[in-house]
Amino acid sequence: MQCLRLKPLLLILLVQLLTTSLVYAEENKKPRFSLDREAVQSRLNNVDRLINTSSGARRISEGSEQAKALRGQAANHFEKAQLYYRSDNMELANEELQQATLIMFQAIRLVGTGEVGENKLKNDYQKKRNSLQALLEALQRVAVEKQTPSPETGKIIEQAEAADRLAAAGKIKEAQIQLDIAYETVKQEVEKLRSGDTLIRSLVFASNEEEYAYELDRNETHFMLVKLLLEDRDINAGTQSAVDEYLAEARRLRKLADKASEDGDFEEGIKKLEDSTKQIVRAIRRAGVYIPG
Repeated sequence: MQCLRLKPLLLILLVQLLTTSLVYAEENKKPRFSLDREAVQSRLNNVDRLINTSSGARRISEGSEQAKALRGQAANHFEKAQLYYRSDNMELANEELQQATLIMFQAIRLVGTGEVGENKLKNDYQKKRNSLQALLEALQRVAVEKQTPSPETGKIIEQAEAADRLAAAGKIKEAQIQLDIAYETVKQEVEKLRSGDTLIRSLVFASNEEEYAYELDRNETHFMLVKLLLEDRDINAGTQSAVDEYLAEARRLRKLADKASEDGDFEEGIKKLEDSTKQIVRAIRRAGVYIPG
């Protein structure tokens, strides 16, 4: 009987304990901010910048109406925080500042998936468009040098112009697809013009000296591509250093190839020329322009 009488009491205690735990947990969810007046003033300054002058605020001003409305709500909470601060109610000032901050982050996330995402697509498009233009100019230049015009050049130009029209109309994803087609075409033409790897391996040369002459021409063509593709490219110091190292190694290997050929060792010269050309390809790719090889 005594055990039965204890059960309701235990139940009450358990309910009270659970209620206390929930209240404690809820209280601990709230960030604890200093009630010191100077600390709250510092928060006011930070939230003011977040709402009015931050990069996120600038993006919101150019973003959707929904994002702008959220920013307005954040500004209202900020004004309340200022009123509480002036009346020395630091606790409520902190609460309003926290609300303002959370709402601003919500607004920034909203524009981050919209306008910023669109800007990234545009930037990616422009980078690839620049690479395409550089490869196209290289294709035309090498075609003149070798007196072997590419029949696809006109088609590539048309594809690039079609991509630009789509981009100008705001259809950036469709433009990217069209640009990819043009980019793949120009890569294939550059590969054909320098007699791609498959053709190179299938060629039968009359002598090592003849093959050396072929690889020498291929190596010189790639050195010419460096000038055509990279001379006007904006490259940071770290990337430029890596590019310079690849090219220095390419030149070193080229000198070894020249020395081997002078000694009549064309087989060794061919190997050194191939290695030199690989270093040039790495340099160009490191600078952000993809070429086959």
